[in-house]
Amino acid sequence: MNKRFFKFKNDLSIKSILEYLNISENFFYKYNSKNNNIDDFKINQFSSLSNSSDNSLIFLNKSINSNLKDIKGVCITELLSKENKFKNYIIIPSKNPKLDFCNLINEFCIKKEKKSEFVKINHSLISNTSIKGLNFTIGNFSKIDANVEIGDNVVIGNNVSISQNCLIGHNVHIMDGVCIDCSIIGNNVTISQNTVIGKNGFGFHSGSPNSQIFFHIGGVEIGNDVFIGSNCNVDRGHIDNTTIGDFVRVDNQVHIAHNCQIGKNSILAGKSALSGSVNLGENVILAGDVGIVDNITIGRNSLISAGTKVFKNFPENSKIGGYPARSLYDWQKIQVKLNKMLSKIK
Repeated sequence: MNKRFFKFKNDLSIKSILEYLNISENFFYKYNSKNNNIDDFKINQFSSLSNSSDNSLIFLNKSINSNLKDIKGVCITELLSKENKFKNYIIIPSKNPKLDFCNLINEFCIKKEKKSEFVKINHSLISNTSIKGLNFTIGNFSKIDANVEIGDNVVIGNNVSISQNCLIGHNVHIMDGVCIDCSIIGNNVTISQNTVIGKNGFGFHSGSPNSQIFFHIGGVEIGNDVFIGSNCNVDRGHIDNTTIGDFVRVDNQVHIAHNCQIGKNSILAGKSALSGSVNLGENVILAGDVGIVDNITIGRNSLISAGTKVFKNFPENSKIGGYPARSLYDWQKIQVKLNKMLSKIK
């Protein structure tokens, strides 16, 4: 949960969670000590399993992480037994932990928003609570919302929208038609025309009413010396940030979904698409029209050839090609054999 951009509507306690999920206190205490006072224990944030902290709320569907024993928090889980295996965790029993967790985010979290007055520069609106560095330039019909912080030597084009609480580093060029929300942008970054960064991701659960899109409470974090082409989309994370490392180059019409992690010095060519929670190591190169399904990891120093569709993890230093993806050498051997077979048929 990125607290720069999001907050709780009200204090979140164990009692309010039980009431929302329609769980009785008697059922709750089957899995928890009577010493756990449901009124007193306050939750300070929603967390992913990998970034959980004291007094945070997480969920578990299947696996148990050994790090849980070192943290005192609340866990929504279906892994129920008579004995609570998570010694420091308060257990919220659930038949569908992820769905309940996401519904709680929808119910209890909102974006931080502050009313402010605006001044006009070149027919653009700039909040009087925003902070602008030296040599700031802005075009026509753009909007800089409340509490945005902008570094020195920043150039903003026409019809640009930067939402509340965003951070923009030094020497940044934001071209016409760009929309930025819930994002932290590093130094020496270029964002080309009509790119959207930080919008709500495409996360939903088939068991939710009308396949409701879940509210995303992560942000986007872009490193230094990054180039992003035109008509790209970078979704913010569901819980943790979507991150793009230093010196990354992103071509036009590239889609980066929620929770993706892109290592420094990576290159993404045009029309590449990363599904949710894809992890690219450092120095990874994606040629044009590469597609990667969700929760895939590509090791550092790997190369993926044009048009490849990736459905499994690959280690570092891989050369990848084909549909479905495999070792580029194996794929090339298959293509040679297929061509020989086709020539015989003719």
